[in-house]
Amino acid sequence: MEPSASNKILSFFSHPAVGVLGTLASLIGLVLTIYFYNASIRSRDFTYYFHPLRTNVVTLDNGSRLQVRYDGQDIKGSVTAMQFAVWNAGDEPIKEEDILERVTIKAESSVRILDAKIRQESRTVSGFHIDDSKKSDRELFFDWKILEKNDGAAIQILFEGDPNARFNISGIIAGQRIFSERKSGNGFKSPEEELKIQKKIRLILTVFIVITSATIFSMTYYFYRKRSRKIPLFFSIQFVVMIVMMIYLILELLRRPTPFDF
Repeated sequence: MEPSASNKILSFFSHPAVGVLGTLASLIGLVLTIYFYNASIRSRDFTYYFHPLRTNVVTLDNGSRLQVRYDGQDIKGSVTAMQFAVWNAGDEPIKEEDILERVTIKAESSVRILDAKIRQESRTVSGFHIDDSKKSDRELFFDWKILEKNDGAAIQILFEGDPNARFNISGIIAGQRIFSERKSGNGFKSPEEELKIQKKIRLILTVFIVITSATIFSMTYYFYRKRSRKIPLFFSIQFVVMIVMMIYLILELLRRPTPFDF
């Protein structure tokens, strides 16, 4: 006797292969829902990033007879160059009137700021500007007309004193309680290294698609040709590999590097 249409439908949806594929689809859907929800939220996100590498420009020992002057100033200690970037990582523009307290960078220890300049600016129309009127107090101020998404600047500071001196960025912007700090996960990555990472992501994405397609095809063939309701170990391993690769891809795609190349 031929099974009824309703029994065939129930048998189909109760099959282990359908359960596995349904679970995978649910996980992908959940992750995509969270991602697109976060992407749809508009907010200001003033972000800064300190380059982990500093350049020793001049080193003067106590017994050195070398005399160095910079912009008419006598240099008596080590001179170091540090770089950092500031930008708006959010979708909501940061306008001049949104600055409730001027954005400031200040050195903690007793160093002397010699010079500060913009090495790279996203767009000149942003009107990004460095006010060094209080550099004698180890302070610099940043002003701008408007910072839209990824607008900002990469800045270099030359200072005399402790090469490991710590700098702090502070200020108040409407709609943002604290500034975001971007840190290097495994150390600074050059543009060449970033390109290698992008190539690796594309390779893994290709492998992921191939494995997913092969898994779906082989599971369909095994369950419906072999009339088996048991999930072999091989398919279980494939399923786990797919989940791990999916998580890795999403984390890499969500990783946001600085919009500037140092």
